[in-house]
Amino acid sequence: MRALGAIARQLLSLAGSLLIASFIVFALINALPGDVAATILGPNSDPASIAALRERMGLDRPLLLRYVEWLGGLLTGQPGSSALSGAPIGSIIGPKLAVTAWLATLSMLMGVVLAVPTGLYSAVRRKRADGVIISGLTQVAMAVPHFLVGLVLMIVFAVTLRWLPANGYTPLTSNPLQWLRHLVLPVAAIAVVEAAMLIRYVRSAFIDVLNEDYFRTARAVGWRFVPAVIRHGLRNASLEVITVAGLQLASLFVGSIVVENVFLLPGLGSQLLTAVNQRDLPVVQAIVMIFVAIVLVINTVVDICYHLLDPRVRAQDEETSS
Repeated sequence: MRALGAIARQLLSLAGSLLIASFIVFALINALPGDVAATILGPNSDPASIAALRERMGLDRPLLLRYVEWLGGLLTGQPGSSALSGAPIGSIIGPKLAVTAWLATLSMLMGVVLAVPTGLYSAVRRKRADGVIISGLTQVAMAVPHFLVGLVLMIVFAVTLRWLPANGYTPLTSNPLQWLRHLVLPVAAIAVVEAAMLIRYVRSAFIDVLNEDYFRTARAVGWRFVPAVIRHGLRNASLEVITVAGLQLASLFVGSIVVENVFLLPGLGSQLLTAVNQRDLPVVQAIVMIFVAIVLVINTVVDICYHLLDPRVRAQDEETSS
């Protein structure tokens, strides 16, 4: 019951954070200088047309009233319409969100799959030459930006070898094989850098586990190394891995903008840049809020997982509640 109470408090905190963030995003977007209606219609537009567009977009109404209406639209999945096309924003960004979600999720999964065994191997061999080499390579990889890795992969596998497409996107429902082929390079470009960051944390976590008394005791009573690591090490090391992976996943959704533009993926990042260039502020506002919500939700999920996995956190909560 106390665990459920702690989770409930986390969810209430999430709801409050989302509410505050929504108001900040709305206020900042609407505080941008310039007249949106005049920008959309162009410099040669007459005042009557500008006034009519402002009325149609609701810009002539009080800010607080517009915020309440926008917040209600967010809660119902209808955050308004595009200032340029008039199309519902949900229909514009829905498919884009799916592309970004696939890119970020697959990249993080690939990064974790690469990082856990490599980090464990690097921890075990930390005093050997191969362990030192792995540690050095991860430091170099962490300093390389995603777009540079993407360009190298594109030159090698798309331009030189012609194994994979250099850009574009095919929906999963249309052709699963082509969908996968279009995502291989952008996912790999992100996963290489993210895996390098995770390897550092996995290595550190496993070094701590290998030096713990309970691990040495398990080895002393006859446990073989691999079963001892699986039984006693993974659970303890997973706490740090989950925390770091969750935080990196949240940043991936925001940081995917550059990779999407390198590989011409029609994701949220590309749509955000297009909306900014066209000054389509309702679309910009909705996409920024989606990114903020994703970061807050992932951070809350990480906190809940940490609470469920770490008995020390649960004990502290019990002491606090009592």
